[in-house]
Amino acid sequence: MALKVLREGAPPDEAARFERATVALATLAYVEGVVHALGGGRTTTGLPYLVMDLVRGRSLRSELERGVLDPREIVLF
Repeated sequence: MALKVLREGAPPDEAARFERATVALATLAYVEGVVHALGGGRTTTGLPYLVMDLVRGRSLRSELERGVLDPREIVLF
């Protein structure tokens, strides 16, 4: 499992975006290639969090740091 927690002090629009993404991810649970959301909520200090399957592999960030991706790579990513 993986746990994603919104950082403390994040702007309100970032918190709202995080929560919308959490709901969207939950609705895509049946789509192949989309990580499964297992749950979510708020910490005791009020920070939103998401529990999801842990997916091992390359990160999108590391791939983008290489530069522009070939469209064929994007499909395989």
